[in-house]
This record gives sequence, structure tokens and C-alpha cells, in this order.
Amino acid sequence: MRRLRSSQPDLFKKSPPCELPSPQRRTAVEMLKMLLVEAMIMSTIASNTIDDRDDRELGDDQDHR
Repeated sequence: MRRLRSSQPDLFKKSPPCELPSPQRRTAVEMLKMLLVEAMIMSTIASNTIDDRDDRELGDDQDHR
């Protein structure tokens, strides 16, 4: 049998921040930095790939009059 919640928690109340111990906070920040760098690199690679394909398609279309 499922329990029903009495009401939805107030979405506008600020919950207390989750405090991490200093070593865990440092590790989390380093991991976030690495994730950001990886996302930026992948974004750059993806945009370069799309640009290259667009250039080739434009060149192909000009040859087919």
C-alpha cells in the first residue's frame, strides 16, 4: 500500500546548503573543472565537424547545376 504525501513541500523555501568537508569539496571542484573542459572540447569538436560538412555540401551543390 502506498503512502500519500500530505502536501507538496514549499518550492520557494530555501533549503539549508549541503556542506562538504574540505577534501571532498576540493575533489568535487576539480571534477567539475575537468567536466567543463571536456564539455568545451567536445563542443568545439562537434562544431568543427558540422562546419566541415557544411562547407563540403556547399561545394558539392555548386557543381550540380
